[in-house]
Amino acid sequence: MTIQTIENLVEKYKSEIFAFLAELVNINSFSKNDAGLVRTANAIIDWGKSHDFEFDKIEHTANPKIFHLYWEGQNQMPFWAILGHFDTVHSPGIPFQTLEEKDGKLIGPGVMDMKGGLVVALYALVVLREASGQQELPVRIVLNCDEEVGSVDSKKLIEDKLRQARGALVFEGRYASDNAIITARRGIIMGRLTVAGKAAHAGENPAEGVNAVLEMSEKIVRLNRLNDEQAGTTVSINTIRGGEAANIIADHCAAEIDIRFADSDCERETVDRVSQILKRQFVPGSRSTYDLKTVRPAMVCSPAAVELRDLYFESAKALGLPFAARSAGGGSDANLVSALGVPALDSLGPAGGNPHKTDEYVIKSSILDSIKVCSLFMAKLCAKQLNKGGRL
Repeated sequence: MTIQTIENLVEKYKSEIFAFLAELVNINSFSKNDAGLVRTANAIIDWGKSHDFEFDKIEHTANPKIFHLYWEGQNQMPFWAILGHFDTVHSPGIPFQTLEEKDGKLIGPGVMDMKGGLVVALYALVVLREASGQQELPVRIVLNCDEEVGSVDSKKLIEDKLRQARGALVFEGRYASDNAIITARRGIIMGRLTVAGKAAHAGENPAEGVNAVLEMSEKIVRLNRLNDEQAGTTVSINTIRGGEAANIIADHCAAEIDIRFADSDCERETVDRVSQILKRQFVPGSRSTYDLKTVRPAMVCSPAAVELRDLYFESAKALGLPFAARSAGGGSDANLVSALGVPALDSLGPAGGNPHKTDEYVIKSSILDSIKVCSLFMAKLCAKQLNKGGRL
């Protein structure tokens, strides 16, 4: 499998690649748009049939109208995992609905996050299969329809199908500003805090009231002190609602909590410290209730992940393409598979910017470059011999 072979195959499929990307982007697949999710999934299924990838539909357990997609090769042990999602954050009601090309950029809803990455992953497999002459690939693919809403349903699918993976490749887009793949992501805890107080007239009898907003404020000030940039820990209160009017002592207040952490040790320590603050009563008579839930565990850059990174760098260098790596504060499905002990790389998709915004884009040439690098990278992975324990 030579670099020239890869270059020739990418050129062969060039028009098809961009046509498939346009087809996917032009279908609205907002996470709550059932019809759009089904249309997008069926477009991928149809593509798969034309390239000998027969995807299975895995029904969403809470909403049987929609489904995830799964494919596995016959040569299954050991295997490499490929992860992606086809839902987006862009609702059908906004004007930003179709793919446009301008100044070397492809601009459209979900083109970076992450329909461009889906195209890269799928065509990297096509190129790998054709260039290597091996029809059977040691690969399992999970493409889910709920990543943008926390992968609540697909989490079990990822755990069931990918737990024994030798490594996982996640094809979120990367930022063109640094062209860096992601080797670590902070974990995410989300929570809701509710404070109950007692209403009273703020002028006539304020002492009879119990101010829920004041209790919340005392907690927020202390929570903010837990932020530790060096440790990678952030505790944020970014929404708060409470009270009825300026002249009534507030009898209720609610806030949402966002916690980010670097690893499981930081997770445990931070949750303990946050819980101590939330349990403490600062305003006599107030009552607080809260719920903290780990939405995504941390993606840790393990030694095996470093080996994956270095092999990716080697592939990019061989093609004369730029390479870099960094950690990220946001989460993805890479967090979920990393928590299984599977080494992972993320942001293997095309380079772009402004994800979740109405000018989301990828650099057009980076689609083809990413396919070239990933096909060579996966060829190197598939050629590696299995070490003890099924890891790198």
